[in-house]
Parts: sequence; C-alpha cells; structure tokens
Amino acid sequence: MRINRFLKLKWNSLFVKLLISFIAMILFLLSFNFLSLTFFKTNIQQEIIRYNTLGLDKTVDGYEKHFSLIQNDLLLMSFNETLNAIAKSETAYDYGAVASVLRQIQTMTNNTFLYMNNLLVYMPNHSYAIEKNGTSSAADLFVTNFVSPAYGKSFWTEQLKEKYAFRVFPADRFRKIDSVGPVSDLGLLFPIASKRGTDNNPLLIALVDGEKMFERFHFSINDSFLILDETGTRLFAKGDAFDADASMYPELEGHTIRDELYYFYKKGPYTGFTYVNVIPHAYIASQVSRLNALLLSIMAAAVLTGIAISVILSYKFNNPIQQMIEGMKQSGNPPVIRSGIHEWNWINEKMADMAQSNREMSSDLTHKTSLLKQYGYLRGAKSLYPMNAIRELIETDKPYYLLVFQMAFTRNYRELTEETQEKASYFIQEFINLNIAEHFTDAVTLQAEKNQVLTLVFGESNRDKLLDVLTKLKQVFDRDKAYCQLTVAFHPEPLQASGLAAGYEKCRQMLLARCMTDDMQIVTEHTPYEEDPFLFLPSAQERELAAQLQAGEAERAVAIVGRLLRQMEQKAMNSHQFTLFGKEIASQLIKALLTHHLDVGALMESHSPYAQIQESRTVEELERVLTACIEETCRLIRQKKDRHDPVKEFVLDYIEKHYNEDISLEMAAEQLQRSRSYLSTYLKEKTGMTFTDYLHDLRIRRAKEMLGEKDVRINEISEKIGYQNVNSFIRMFKKICGVTPGEYRRLLIQEGDDAQQT
Repeated sequence: MRINRFLKLKWNSLFVKLLISFIAMILFLLSFNFLSLTFFKTNIQQEIIRYNTLGLDKTVDGYEKHFSLIQNDLLLMSFNETLNAIAKSETAYDYGAVASVLRQIQTMTNNTFLYMNNLLVYMPNHSYAIEKNGTSSAADLFVTNFVSPAYGKSFWTEQLKEKYAFRVFPADRFRKIDSVGPVSDLGLLFPIASKRGTDNNPLLIALVDGEKMFERFHFSINDSFLILDETGTRLFAKGDAFDADASMYPELEGHTIRDELYYFYKKGPYTGFTYVNVIPHAYIASQVSRLNALLLSIMAAAVLTGIAISVILSYKFNNPIQQMIEGMKQSGNPPVIRSGIHEWNWINEKMADMAQSNREMSSDLTHKTSLLKQYGYLRGAKSLYPMNAIRELIETDKPYYLLVFQMAFTRNYRELTEETQEKASYFIQEFINLNIAEHFTDAVTLQAEKNQVLTLVFGESNRDKLLDVLTKLKQVFDRDKAYCQLTVAFHPEPLQASGLAAGYEKCRQMLLARCMTDDMQIVTEHTPYEEDPFLFLPSAQERELAAQLQAGEAERAVAIVGRLLRQMEQKAMNSHQFTLFGKEIASQLIKALLTHHLDVGALMESHSPYAQIQESRTVEELERVLTACIEETCRLIRQKKDRHDPVKEFVLDYIEKHYNEDISLEMAAEQLQRSRSYLSTYLKEKTGMTFTDYLHDLRIRRAKEMLGEKDVRINEISEKIGYQNVNSFIRMFKKICGVTPGEYRRLLIQEGDDAQQT
C-alpha cells in the first residue's frame, strides 16, 4: 500500500520536494568529499613517505641515544680504579677487587633499559676474565661461554692491539656450550668494545641484545631494517634480505627507490651509522589503494545512508501531513497522530482544535443561514420583501407546495402552566418539522405566528406523498384533540418563489373553511364564501331575539339561537362563519345589557364570550357557550328590573330623549348638579361604558333602524340622530358596525328580497 502511495506521488508533492532537497544536500556534500578525496589521493603517497621518514627519525634517535648511553657507561667503567688496579696487578687473584668489579658489572647488566646481556672484562695479562656470573678462564671465555663464528678468542686478542676507545661490531648470534648440557642460545647480540689507549688496559666487551633494541627503538610499517657503519659494513639486519651497498645512501638522510623498494635512510649524528628502513613499493601502493577503497567505501556508505535517511525523514515529515490531508478530505477531521516528534503532535492537536472550531462555525453558520432563510420566507409570505442578500438565499427555480398549519388551543391547554404551554407549542412545531423533513430533506418549516406554522416542500411530484404524510400526522394529532385542534391548508398548485405572498394569503383563506369538528382537518381546495354575519342573523330574527332579551326570556332566546345554528349546520357552513355568528349574538347580548343600562363587565368577566366562541370547535360546544351567555344576560336584565338607580336611569333617559341634539356630559352633570368627573366615573362603573360611547352606540342603533327605510337619505339620517357632519356619521358607523351606512342598507335590501323570494 505504501509502495502504491509512493508511485502515485506527484512531482510537486511535499515528499518529493523534501527528498529532492535532501538528495541535493547529499550531492553537495558528496562533491565536496570527492574533491577532498581527489586532493588527498594526490598527496597520500607523500604523506606515507613523510610518515616513514618520521618513523625512521624516531628509530635513529632511539639507537643513537642508546649507543651513547652504553659508551658513557663503558667509559666510566674503564676508569674504575679497582678494575685498573686488577689489570695492572701481577698477583694471581685479588678476591676483594674482583668482587667489587663484579658488583658493578651486575649493576649495569641488571638495568633492563640498557638491554645489556652481559659485560665482559678481558685482561691480556691475566688468565681469567670477569663477567656478570663471576670469573671464568680467559681461554674458555669465547670457546664455551660466548661462542660466535665471527668473534673467537683470536678476534678479541687482535682487538687488544687496535687503537680505538669505542667500537660497535656487527651483531651476531652467540651461544653457550656446556660439556654436560645442551647448547644455549644467548640471542642476537651487539658486541660493543671499549678500552683505554694502552695495551695493558682491560678490554670491556658489552653484549647488547640487538632484538630487544629493535623492538624498543624501531618504528616502521614493517620489520625490514638495516644498520651500516661508516664503512658500509652491515651492523644489524632484520627482515627480508636486501642490498647493503653504501653507495645507495650518499646523503645524510633521504629515500631512494630500487627494484620496487623504497629505501628510507638516515645517518646517526653521534655514531655515524646509517639506519635504513626498507618498504616495498607495492606495500605503499597497496596502502594507498586500501585507503582509497576505504574512503570510497565510507563515501558510498555515507551516500547510501544519507539517501536512506533522506527517504525516511521525508517520509516522516510527509506521512503525518498526508494523513492529515486524507483525514480532512474524507471526514473533515484530522486523524489522531502519535509521533515521536513533539512539533507534529502539537500541530495535530492544533489542527484538531481548528477542525472542531470549523465544525462549530459551520454548524453555527448553517443554523444561522437556516434562520435567515426562514426569516426571508416569513417576510416574503407577509409581503415584506427581504433585503437582497436574504432574497438570494430563498429565491430558487424549484417549484414548491405550501402548507399552513393553524393550531387552535382548547381550554384544557389554557389550564396548563405557561412553561408547559411553551413546551407543547414548540413540540408541535418540531414534530411537524421532523416528520416532513424525514420524507422531504429540502423542506423548510418555520413558525409564522404564535399558533401558525408554515412549511415549504420543494418538488412538483411530491403531492401524493405529502398527502400521505399529512394523513399520518392527522392520526397522531387526533389523539391530543382535547388540547389542540390542527387545521392544515394545502395549497392546491405548486408555487414559484414570486408567488409566496399570494399563496400564503390564499392558504389563510383556506384555513377559514374548516368545518365545525374537533378532529384535525386537511383543506386542499379554496372555496370562496360570504363572511357577512347578517346573512346568519336576518333582521326579523334579530328583532325577535332582541325582544326576548329585553324581556329577559332566556328560554325563548336560546331557542331562536338554536334554530339558527341548525339552519347553518344544514347549509354546511364553516367554523369561521359559525364564529362570526357567535360574535354577532354576543354583540346582541351586550346591546341588550346596554339598553337596560347594565354593566357588561359582569358578563365579560364571568363568561368571556368572545374567547369561548373563538375556542369552540363543534356546533354543540358553540351552542353551550351561547346558551350560557344568553342565560347570564337575561338573569342580569331580570335583576335590573328588580332594583332602581335614579342617577344612572336619569342619565340614560336623558341620552334617549336628547340623542339627536348636541348634548354632552357637562350638560347631564349640570342637570343632576354633579361634577363632570364624578358623573363620568359613576356612569362607567354602572354601565361599563362612557357617556360618549353610550351616546354613539344609541345613535348608530337608531341609524340602523332608519336605514331600513329606502326613502330616507343618509345625510338626513345623520342630522336626525344628532351628527352635524355626515362624514363623522359614516366614520363612526363603520367603526362600530364594520361597514358603511350605504353597504349596510344594501345588505338589508338584499336580505328583504331574498326573504320575499323564499
């Protein structure tokens, strides 16, 4: 999987960029190392020559100092008075003197740093010689004790005749031969002779271990080593055989090449010996090649390691970022990365916080956009055109069906706590929203009024499916009809964005077509109808009802209202028409109370007729409300007949007699000899109306009676009932009756014609 991901990488990806950067750095360092290697390769041979030269210098220095030290020790020994006394003495043997010399010899040979195997004192005029192990016969000294092919007794006898103070002879292998034991190898020893000038002086012969000196003082890459004296005689040789021609070393020091061999040489400043290290040319070449191979191997390993580290580091850097990108692409959330790099963990945590903030902002933005859409639809429905920015959110080319849910709450609902009422109202809206959104994901549901919910369902082909959803909602809401009755206006045709206001108004009209039932109703057609309450309460029945109310005959008044309700029920009138009828009956009851100068507040407080009429959902319920109100009104009228209030009756009688004149509250107060404020307060308490309100109400009632006469003009009626300005009369008539006097007259004429036809 990682290989596939690697193969899919693009050249401009972070991984490739990082890898190229690392490789570029490696190539830069590689070029530097290559130049360094080239430079070093050209100088490495000189460095090897210099190294061997330095090694030879150190070797020469060690040998020269050692030979100088031995010479000094032998010189001191040669001046030893005891030794010189023994040498000059002609006595056979002086034990004390010999013991003293022997101790000095042992002291010198026991010094391990001198590498002195033995020190021989050879005296020509004595038959014995002294060495570290004691004395021995001079005749047997070089025959049995220190046997060497090159250094016999005759050689040393000749040396007694030579005139020199110090001489180093070529190293040779010495042996000791026992008559009863095996031959003992004493090693490769330098015979170093020292003596004073006269013939009778002893000859001191120091046998120095040449191999130990070689191990101690020789510094070179191999063991091929040579020491020549001033005459070119080989003093010491180690390693492979080589040419010892002194002509090869003409200078004090240097190196030369012969027969594929390097000869590094130097002459000692103290002894004049020539010290030679021999290095095969092939060896130096192999060292150079080996070093080159090693450096190239190290360079190759460094390059490979660098590339591997570059790939790993690039992957380590790139992989968390790729994981974050993939996570953001797939789910919008960065994956949880546990890296050994603290910074990556910190970045991942911050990105997770940013993603969380982004989700919260996105959710908040979506919610606010939804609210703005709802606000825009609501303003569009109410013909309050939204701002351009909001209009862009709601304008769409998709057609939609419009639903308006009207909630009518019952008395049981009103008895709930205010908090419970709010929760119930919210639950109804959310229940509608969830059920519709479950089937129509792009539907928009909003609350248009406190008791009204608006829903837009997009798509022309959703009508039947939407009706099925509404049918299921009806089954649910019918279970709670004791608290709320729901009416749904389903606009019959799909709408466009520009038709929202007209569609909403049409649905509001459709809501009025609800039948008088407590079940949820779905209205899918718009049927125009008349809203004039006078169609339900003709003038004949109105006068009959008024007469029964004036007489306080509750039973007869209830019978009249019941008969009218049956007629309306037979005509299948809607609930809005029944409500208008109920309100008209309530108005008649108030008029009856006012006619008897009764306080209408008692009826309003005890029965709240308008609120109960509005909440009535069945004909039976409406009839019960109206019956209770009629009975209460008749009861109040009958009570009125049993008691007398002279002040109130005087004022009301005064208004009845002078309503067609320009009268005022001040004039009535003057008649009663009361103050204006007292009379106004008293009249309001007793009748529930002010003087002016009662006067206007009486004048309009008289005007209604006169409007039934076709020959009387409206301006004449205005003058007869006390209005000096006909416009004031028309304005007051419309305020109280809801229609102008002319419209009221036309309704009366039409009602009379309909009655004649019947």
